[in-house]
Amino acid sequence: MTTVASADAPLLAPPAGGRHGSLYSPPPAETYERIVISSAFRLFDDAWSYELLRRLSRGLQPEGRLLVPFQGAEPSRRGFLSLARVEELFGQKGRLVGATGDGAKLRGHVEVVKADVRPPFPSLLDWFMDEGAALAGELVELSGRPGGEVVELAARAPFVRTVETHDAGRWVPPATLVDATASLVYLMGGVTYKTPVLASLIRDHFNGRTGLGHLDLGSGPGWVGAELALDPRTGVEWTENLDIAPVSAVQSMRMFARYPELDGRFTLHVAKMEDFAAAEPPDVVTFLGGTLIYVPEVTRLPLLQRAWASLRPGGFLAVLENVRSPRFARDYERMLDAAELDALLEPFGEVERFAANTGARLSVEASSDRTAFRLVRKPG
Repeated sequence: MTTVASADAPLLAPPAGGRHGSLYSPPPAETYERIVISSAFRLFDDAWSYELLRRLSRGLQPEGRLLVPFQGAEPSRRGFLSLARVEELFGQKGRLVGATGDGAKLRGHVEVVKADVRPPFPSLLDWFMDEGAALAGELVELSGRPGGEVVELAARAPFVRTVETHDAGRWVPPATLVDATASLVYLMGGVTYKTPVLASLIRDHFNGRTGLGHLDLGSGPGWVGAELALDPRTGVEWTENLDIAPVSAVQSMRMFARYPELDGRFTLHVAKMEDFAAAEPPDVVTFLGGTLIYVPEVTRLPLLQRAWASLRPGGFLAVLENVRSPRFARDYERMLDAAELDALLEPFGEVERFAANTGARLSVEASSDRTAFRLVRKPG
């Protein structure tokens, strides 16, 4: 049996049809003769991709084959999964399939035989594949309780530092298993591309520095920050996260219990961004998608000013927002266009732009109609 990992839905889908399984569900052990990961599914040189390859390899029959897309012969600063890294993870020389170019421009698939892949450091994907379904069930069960009970549960989480009880009834978990699963998959989907691009920006900017602090405003459960902290190559020592919804704390309880290395390094505040002050100056401040558009217009610039003032000299502020487009029907009226986003950040310095899904540097024109990280560096 052959299965294909597709980027579109992302699903593991037998090409002949039949039952589809989520990419975030572990494939049954020793089931497939061959697994092909679509070249459209972008893999990075990070723990999330390593863990995905480990899980897919376990789903192969003995001597089964996995076709992995790669970019570049050797690891590069761009951070895509390279041929050398795939062969290192699988402990073998692979067979190139459909490869073109050479050196840094080498592209294609490499076919490797089932192996015991051991990522060098952990990823939240490992926890999510094991416990995501159970977490979705917990959220549905919580949805039937008063909002105040969710707040109380959030306050008991060992990583939670602040809980404000504003509008507690508004922030209840999804009421159906389908909705709860979809919301969790959406959150984990953000980790797949936000974290590797942000990690690459951090590595390039700080050039190997360690002991860095990260503040994420509008963080949801804080999974991007947690993934950054788990990767020793980023130099992120601690991540402080803030979200208005108490359910965000509930969504991270199982995660925090799974990774003891986050104890004392991962914190979450349930509070409004407009009222928050960082516990200590961070080196990186982020607003990672769907955050600023929910802040009242009159408080957006003051919020950014406070975030900038909290930032340690020599650090950077990064904003990721989808630009206004009819594709986003639900939030279209509240969204910002590229010029409005630039205008918010230009008071702080030169605005640099990087593609959200690759980290490639973009011109002003190229970023006018696409999602991009907008970055401003603070002199140090």
